[in-house]
Amino acid sequence: MNNGCPEIPGEAAHQLIREREEQQLQTKEKHIRFGLRKIMAEEMTTEEARVWLRECLRTGELNSETLSAWIGNQFPTFPAEWVGNVLPVETPDQDQIPWNRRVRRAHSQAKGGNLVNLFSGATNWSKRPNVIDVELDRGQDLRNDALYSYLLELAKARKVSGVVGGPPCRSWSRLRLRGGQDGDGGPRQIRSRHGPQFWRRDGITSEEEALCKNDAVLLLRMLVLYVVAQASFDLHEQQSGVKQAAMLVLEHPSDPASYSSQPADRQCPSIWALDEVGELWPAYGGYLVSFN
Repeated sequence: MNNGCPEIPGEAAHQLIREREEQQLQTKEKHIRFGLRKIMAEEMTTEEARVWLRECLRTGELNSETLSAWIGNQFPTFPAEWVGNVLPVETPDQDQIPWNRRVRRAHSQAKGGNLVNLFSGATNWSKRPNVIDVELDRGQDLRNDALYSYLLELAKARKVSGVVGGPPCRSWSRLRLRGGQDGDGGPRQIRSRHGPQFWRRDGITSEEEALCKNDAVLLLRMLVLYVVAQASFDLHEQQSGVKQAAMLVLEHPSDPASYSSQPADRQCPSIWALDEVGELWPAYGGYLVSFN
């Protein structure tokens, strides 16, 4: 005892600390393993999965493993072998991030977060404050794992206030209904409207499958970035009581079945015909707007 306070040898103190840290680690791992088993074994509603993502972020376990489980649960027909292309499994090379330290510092210090403008094309918003343009022609490839991991880290830190963009629609295009050997000779249909073949039809070539995969991965990367950004706002609301929401603007051609009287158009693949996409909007307070 020293002035009424118990004392123990330094080595014993370090041993107690190590044991306590080990107990905490085991408890944390047990919680995460339970969460992973739950989301992979049960059908969770989009609202339940939203809460689960918030809790993963709160415990520091919102990572590629848990996000892969989210994809498997919320997009059950998505090809399992493509999930690794959506989410980086290893720590990427930071030198591959296409923004220098000064720009990255501005991203991390942006008050109110950054608007991430994906597939921006000729539209260059990067000169505006708090906007991150991601455009392939300027060396900013969303398929770059380092770039995507960087955006995910910003989203976890509540530094992504919105995600906007129009992912490629070429593999879903209505024009493919007219293609093929029996059509106008153009590219043929390579997706079905419903079921597992929504992502890729059986019997397509390796080049056609690569096109389906590329477009699907870009779509999922956009959606995952958004739900992670919203999880950070949900956690902030839980901790502070201040309600905030991340913005998502996803532009894609209208579902031909919603406006065309042609029988063939009722079989046209469209992301808006996918149940998983349709369930996402109400769970996150969104809605669908159509333009002529």
